Amino acid sequence: MFTRWGKTTCPSGNDVMYKGFAGGSHFEARGGPGTTLCLPESPIYVRHSTAGSQSYLYGTEYRPNAATDPLQKMVLHDVPCVVCRSRHRRSAVMVPARNACFPEWHLEYKGYLFGGATTHTGSSDYVCVDEDPESVQGGHENKEGHLLYPVESKCGSLPCPKYVDGWEMTCAVCTK
Repeated sequence: MFTRWGKTTCPSGNDVMYKGFAGGSHFEARGGPGTTLCLPESPIYVRHSTAGSQSYLYGTEYRPNAATDPLQKMVLHDVPCVVCRSRHRRSAVMVPARNACFPEWHLEYKGYLFGGATTHTGSSDYVCVDEDPESVQGGHENKEGHLLYPVESKCGSLPCPKYVDGWEMTCAVCTK
């Protein structure tokens, strides 16, 4: 099983478990979960309380900053996702900083590593957004919810020149 971020279809050789919308905590939340979720298109609710809550779930927007950022054409678009099950492989892993798999692993998709902005108070995780992403139909508006930015490498404890300071990180989802 793996999630394909930025797409509504699974790569060839995989079955769709469900498709939906990326979601997570608000980018300014001082607490709350840091996981990005793939929410199904059709939620099922059991109860509703008017008391309110202290934990909220927001839709996710692409937020590339500069005109040169990968996927700049997707700025402010809402992020779709699909959960896929491989028909022939048992293990899946997202490999950051590579757009190719290691020997004996099969590439399901490649793209760019995205995550929350380090200047925001809200936490997030890293997700691999497909290099040719889609957006949620009708979802092109600044709603200021859960935000994903391209992740750049920073030299220091990260060894450079193998890594390059300020370059956008790639990623691959591989199965075996």
